[in-house]
Amino acid sequence: YRNLPHIPCPSPYNPQQDSTADIKAMETAFNNGGKLWEIARYSDVEHGFTNFLSPTRYNEYVDGRSWSSCIAFIQEVFEEIQLAPSIPAELSGNDVNYTDPSDGSALFGYVSVPADAMEGTTPAVVIIHNADGIDDYEKTRAAMLNEMGYVGFAADIYGPMKDEVDMSNRTQLFGMLNFYRDDIDLFVQRINAAVMEAANHPMVDPDKIAIIGYCFGGTGVINYAMTGESDARAIVSFHGGLSKRAPLGDKIHVKMMIASGGED
Repeated sequence: YRNLPHIPCPSPYNPQQDSTADIKAMETAFNNGGKLWEIARYSDVEHGFTNFLSPTRYNEYVDGRSWSSCIAFIQEVFEEIQLAPSIPAELSGNDVNYTDPSDGSALFGYVSVPADAMEGTTPAVVIIHNADGIDDYEKTRAAMLNEMGYVGFAADIYGPMKDEVDMSNRTQLFGMLNFYRDDIDLFVQRINAAVMEAANHPMVDPDKIAIIGYCFGGTGVINYAMTGESDARAIVSFHGGLSKRAPLGDKIHVKMMIASGGED
């Protein structure tokens, strides 16, 4: 299950309803209860958003999304479906060398393309790696996206800097990681380079690109959204760090999903 924290949305009927403190207290109680749980919160949505008999409060999009999640949850509980991901036994992709056009840095990605992809029509999902850089984990995620009909592109943030670091030395590794986390402009620049590379792939529909990120990458995709970037349509952050956020730009243009562990 996922805990999906979003910006608190107080109810018009009780300004203190769903405050951050209330949510935290509820999470603590759930954890003490010893059962798995998930919380989904939706930005700028009032209390009663599912009530289609109340046009002033009803939100059709959120009603549909929450209803779909509800039915999938019930089907899972009744053992009618299994939500475990299908992890391919073999990788199905190729290494890709590309360049950050802003500073000319050499970058080293990985792409996995569906066998039946048609030129210029296939959606793409860009994967921003965790602290360890691109390895079989990100390559496998790219293959999983391939199996779902998407071009999976594992993007490189570190570039040549990774070759100068002993990845088994946590001090050196976190020094490189924090270099990019602290330089948000450079981090977002690298993500933009990856989106551009994906958009230029001959099989990709450049108007259908999403970005997902894990851990270090999860922080990066949140900052991509916070700084007002718009070439991708959505970001998904998996267990990303939430403390080093970029200042909010003029406006957030991409849809966001944030999956974070309740004990993270």
